[in-house]
Amino acid sequence: MTGNKVIRVIPTPRDLHLLRELAEVKVLDREQVQLVTGIRGINRANDRLGQLHKAGLVRRHFQGTPAGGRKAIYSLAHRGAALVEVDKLWRLQHAEDELLIGDSFTAHQMALNWIWASAKYRLPYGMKFLCWRNFQEPISAALPLVPDGYFEIRFGGEEIAHFVEADLGTESQRVWERKVQLYVKLATSGEFSRIFKRGRFRVLISAPSDRRLTNICATVRKHTNKIFFLLDQKTIHRDGIYAPLWLRPEGDVRQSLT
Repeated sequence: MTGNKVIRVIPTPRDLHLLRELAEVKVLDREQVQLVTGIRGINRANDRLGQLHKAGLVRRHFQGTPAGGRKAIYSLAHRGAALVEVDKLWRLQHAEDELLIGDSFTAHQMALNWIWASAKYRLPYGMKFLCWRNFQEPISAALPLVPDGYFEIRFGGEEIAHFVEADLGTESQRVWERKVQLYVKLATSGEFSRIFKRGRFRVLISAPSDRRLTNICATVRKHTNKIFFLLDQKTIHRDGIYAPLWLRPEGDVRQSLT
């Protein structure tokens, strides 16, 4: 907190929950924080985040917005990590309050976090969120596949598995060809059932534009018309992942995950 006086705050259970979630997903913006904490008012959320920042519990950086402005994003600080007993702390390698320019890792993580926050905190009635997993290495020695994320939900007595891929429009068609091939192999080889103890899975792909979705759909369609669901990131941001708006590799009828 260079150049700022650290203030003392008494963390609430909601604050502690936020700090633990930051340890899981690395960075959150104010809107995502509101989903995680249930704080409804924008000013109230900003005020509390400001207090946590001044108390040295969270770090703050800024990202540019499509409209040409900037928004604050927050990550866990050492003081906050100690408070919730997090041993291994991920840290942005940028100065406090720096505007992040060309930081593709953070941009990708934020897109991924919209899926995570929606999956966990915008659940329809009767559905239960079970788990989220991040991957730092291939899921098995037989398949060099490193998904962006994985989560499970329980609905109607069934436990449903989902892999997640958050696309920023920077990966080539060749990369996507390889990813699709690996997911198809994962589905047909028995490796998924062996590792995850589930019968089947879906792959959710988010992309930055409709044009990008169309291109990825065409790539997927060469290999399968199953398991893949695609949606643009603006729609996920606005409506969540459980709205009946997902595209499939074939056809133009929007579908639900439930």
